[in-house]
Amino acid sequence: MATSYPAVGAIKAIVTITQTSPDAVGTAAGTASSSSIDLSAYDDIFFIYTSLGAAGGLLDVYVQDLLDGVYYDLVHFNQIAVAAAAATQAACGCLHSYAVAIGSALVPALAVGTVRPGRWGKQMRLCCVAGVGTAAGAAQSVTIFGRRAR
Repeated sequence: MATSYPAVGAIKAIVTITQTSPDAVGTAAGTASSSSIDLSAYDDIFFIYTSLGAAGGLLDVYVQDLLDGVYYDLVHFNQIAVAAAAATQAACGCLHSYAVAIGSALVPALAVGTVRPGRWGKQMRLCCVAGVGTAAGAAQSVTIFGRRAR
């Protein structure tokens, strides 16, 4: 089955990735986006992150992309504070070229509020890191939008 891409220049919601954050201190990664959707085929990508709040400690939410069999940090949203209300954040993938420190697998390291520059991989997933005092997990959701320039 062929993938249906939006018209050139059109922005389209491609996929929504959801995950429940850890219910104790630790790191958990969710299920990746479908391999049938090639996110690397898009020239621009945009992320809309929705948190239903955190229970207990700080929560860090990352989008990681798959490059050569390893998941690397792509986006690190602003931290969700203790007992925070629901919130929405946005980020934009970019092709600028500069160096940033990143993590991989279940050891994310990208700075808060940062997007890794450069191309992105075909698949993406959420990785949540719950801080000290976390007592319950909460639903996290990221919708990925894409635009093709050619």
